[in-house]
Amino acid sequence: MPYPRAHYFIALVLLATIVGFWPSYFGNLGEAPLAFHVHGIVATAWVVLVASQSWLIHSGRNTLHRNFGMASLVLLPLLTGSLVMISNVSAAETPSRYV
Repeated sequence: MPYPRAHYFIALVLLATIVGFWPSYFGNLGEAPLAFHVHGIVATAWVVLVASQSWLIHSGRNTLHRNFGMASLVLLPLLTGSLVMISNVSAAETPSRYV
């Protein structure tokens, strides 16, 4: 495998995501709409899944790596749906300049 330590870098991506979204989401969890919570949970699960798959394949746990890959088939539509939910909430809150 060409990137045996990729899971460490993906963990840094997760940390950067938390720091980057702290002012607008993580610091205001009580004020965020449900759509943002759904997206936050699913997107975090996606990043954790990618990091886990990297670690699993490099530690020789091929069967579990494959099972996690199958889980991505469930997470991708959920991630797409959560993005649609956020788009709908954002569009409803933003006044249109064309009206």
